[in-house]
This record gives sequence, C-alpha cells and structure tokens, in this order.
Amino acid sequence: MVGRLGFRTMLATVALCALMAPTVLACPVCFGAVESPMIDGMNWGIFLLLGVLSTVATGFVMFFVRLSKLARVSAESATVVRGRTQHEGSY
Repeated sequence: MVGRLGFRTMLATVALCALMAPTVLACPVCFGAVESPMIDGMNWGIFLLLGVLSTVATGFVMFFVRLSKLARVSAESATVVRGRTQHEGSY
C-alpha cells in the first residue's frame, strides 16, 4: 500500500512539474526587470570575483617566473674553484 502511494505521489509531482509555466521556473534574480539594482549588484559581484581571480592567478604565475629566474642565476653563478665546481652557498 505504501509503495503505491509513493508511486502516485511521485507521478503527480512529475506531472505538475511538466505542466508548470516556464516563468515559474525562472530564478528570482533573472525574472525581474533587466535594469534592476539586483542585476547591477550581481554584475558588480561577478566583476569583483573576476578581478580577485586574475590577481591571484597573476601572482601565481609571477612566483614561478621568479623561481625560474633565480634558478637560472644560481646556475650561472657556479664558479670553478681549484679544479672543482662550487655552487654559491655550498661548502
């Protein structure tokens, strides 16, 4: 008996969702006017997050560029002392 009731409830829910108007399914932000303050705030939030993302990504890339430059300088500063190669900072 419980199985039939659950199936009927599920069937009724699916039928109601299929018959709903598309405007009912719109999100509250997009459903309103195009020039509403909520839309403007959402756009500024998106721009802010894109700015933060680009700043962090640029810092990440610059860190690895700096590491590669330091590695190149370290490799070039290896000097030959008394017939052996001695790197700066080694004993």
